[in-house]
Amino acid sequence: MSTRGRRAVLPGGDGHRRKPPLAPGDLLVWHVAEDGVKKTSYDFAQLAVGPRLQRELAEVFAVQCGPAGAWKTLPSSRECWLILLYFSRFLAEQDHVPQSLGELAPEIWAAWRLSRTPNSTGGRQIRKVARLLKQHPRVPEETRKLMSKRVPKEKTKETAYSDAEFDQIKLAATQRFRPALHRIRTNWQHLGHWRAGRFEKGTDDWLVGEALDQLVRTGETPFYIGLHGRQRPDSRYTEALAGRRGRGPDHLPGRAGEAAPQPGGTL
Repeated sequence: MSTRGRRAVLPGGDGHRRKPPLAPGDLLVWHVAEDGVKKTSYDFAQLAVGPRLQRELAEVFAVQCGPAGAWKTLPSSRECWLILLYFSRFLAEQDHVPQSLGELAPEIWAAWRLSRTPNSTGGRQIRKVARLLKQHPRVPEETRKLMSKRVPKEKTKETAYSDAEFDQIKLAATQRFRPALHRIRTNWQHLGHWRAGRFEKGTDDWLVGEALDQLVRTGETPFYIGLHGRQRPDSRYTEALAGRRGRGPDHLPGRAGEAAPQPGGTL
């Protein structure tokens, strides 16, 4: 405005005006970010559909890239562009490939919905395309109604562990796994010595070896049938096994570092 209240004359030339995102008859859409500096372009000739549908998709896309559009940053338009690439490839695979938005039949839209993965990513792809296309006047009314139908949200939400939480999980797993692996290796080494006859019969080490041998062959430690036909553990073996808890492999006979037999089961 001038000091007397009259509208000031705009400077000559078109340098102060932002060019339209889509030129007439063109398929290249430009998106200039809200800061007026960052910009990128999208070539709708790359879409796997006919030229008429390419132009219609470029038109609805350009509306959102313009000053009055919803996309103020480049990542917003980039995301929708990638979804449109998927959508055009889906259309190209149909028995009747639509040549314009007027041929986007309800059954094609229903098939597009079903083709998306049933998670947050698939739901987002459906909503993005529907929001972009359903205002176009050539879209059939029945298809428009399906586009307005709400996409069910996931019932469960996937939550990724933080680096610190994942480190704690790995530490806990390692603390549980290593003792178990040590026990299994020690038991297999003990069983190998027992089978080689290195323990005096009747000793605790011999009883432990016999118990391990029966465990490998039958899946159970030695037992006897008590009153009322119930299975009872043999106390000789349970006492020997209990007395061996906490003992490492150093007490075992044989050369240090001697290889243990390959396991055929869990000890």
